[in-house]
Amino acid sequence: MSAIPLERGACIAEALPRPRGLDVGRAPAPLIGLLPVEVVPESVRPALEAYAVDLGEASSSRDHLKSAVDQVGHGWELAIASRAVAARAELVDACRQATALHDEMVTLQAAAQWLRRFPWRSSWELEPWSTSMSG
Repeated sequence: MSAIPLERGACIAEALPRPRGLDVGRAPAPLIGLLPVEVVPESVRPALEAYAVDLGEASSSRDHLKSAVDQVGHGWELAIASRAVAARAELVDACRQATALHDEMVTLQAAAQWLRRFPWRSSWELEPWSTSMSG
């Protein structure tokens, strides 16, 4: 199904044409997009490598890959989700640290300027250093 955008947040589903009759058996199975090896669980790697070697031409390698993924799919999905949560927490912490370091640099720069101008033109002025973080 494809979506036809209407206005923000709304869409209508439209059924795509499906092969019928004799065309169903003749249509080749679509190639499975392959992940980088380091992302794939150890138990799936042999099936993935076998599928990559024959480029999906043999249905047995495709079936073997589908079976291997089906066996670890739920656990793999949970591992991905938990790692994503942990990675996001690490990113938020790193952004907080970067913001704190930025603020420290602004303060140190202002202190150095104050000291260089002392005692003739000593005033506390923070220079505007920009930082932008979102997430």
